[in-house]
Amino acid sequence: MPPTLTGNPHGPHLRNTQPVWRRGGGWQTLQTLEVTNASIRAFVPFWLTDCEELRLDLEGPSGMAYVTYARDAEGNPSVTVNPDLESETVWELAGNDVVKDLFDHPEVSVLSLDVLKEIKKQIQNFDIGAEVDITAIAAANQRWFYLEIKGTRQFVDVQWVLRKTVTVPRTFGTPVAMVGIDKLWSTAQINTAETIPSETLFTIASIPSKSPPSAYTWSWLKKSPTVSRSSSGRFQMIQEWHLDSWSNEIYDLYS
Repeated sequence: MPPTLTGNPHGPHLRNTQPVWRRGGGWQTLQTLEVTNASIRAFVPFWLTDCEELRLDLEGPSGMAYVTYARDAEGNPSVTVNPDLESETVWELAGNDVVKDLFDHPEVSVLSLDVLKEIKKQIQNFDIGAEVDITAIAAANQRWFYLEIKGTRQFVDVQWVLRKTVTVPRTFGTPVAMVGIDKLWSTAQINTAETIPSETLFTIASIPSKSPPSAYTWSWLKKSPTVSRSSSGRFQMIQEWHLDSWSNEIYDLYS
């Protein structure tokens, strides 16, 4: 907060300091300063470096500046700052349609390498106009060959995304949780670490689980967080977990 130049006859004279609370902004400090009209605009750049809001009243022989700072910037002992009122947390559970290659289908991934090689070999023969012979491919697996040659080389898979968005004032200390990024989490582990709202937990429990193939785990992959700063100085942190069948050969379980 810029200093108050009470000894300067042309500088700002602090008249009062008030702690105020605003929904979405939490506790803030409102300073009322009296400044001569001739010099008030010279102090505007100093206030704008730290303030959340600035209002000027230039009527009368002296101007008045109303400067609002984030939180109880004066540290007023009579004000108890409640962090829950200063931050906003939003939980979302959204379906995300992911386009995947046909050979990433769970039923294809469990086929042996020899079977996969034979299917791809016959697809290649078809593409170049060579002789095609699928007799070595079991009838149940021939559908992957026929899907490919008919142009169906991708499929849409539903991947659930659990998103936590936290918005805080710039002076609010909320560390970004970097632990467990690119690890596979269970719902219970996320709840222990983050305390998921009960309504969201209830919805998660109703998501039909998939039977992953061998060496895959049906779990949440924690993504790297996104941190952004708004023009008002507030910070927003977004953390996501994606629910899918993830390869144990690529991702480790979080512990």
